[in-house]
Amino acid sequence: MNTYVCTLTLPDGNTIVARARANNIDEEVPIEWSGATDGLGQAIPGKHAVGFLCWYLKARAQQLGAQFEFRNGDSSATEP
Repeated sequence: MNTYVCTLTLPDGNTIVARARANNIDEEVPIEWSGATDGLGQAIPGKHAVGFLCWYLKARAQQLGAQFEFRNGDSSATEP
């Protein structure tokens, strides 16, 4: 099982972090949110595939002028 982490760094320096433990990026799993999630307007509750989560947060980062980072465990991963 892999741990995937998506991090948005907002222009004010706050971060939004979404973590998911899944066997692959297509598996729908619960998402663990932390940080300044109010910056998203609303975190997306429920189970989601890591690939979808990455796509969604990358788009939100562009809208918010934030930096986006996707990691698989301790190393950088290729974005899905």
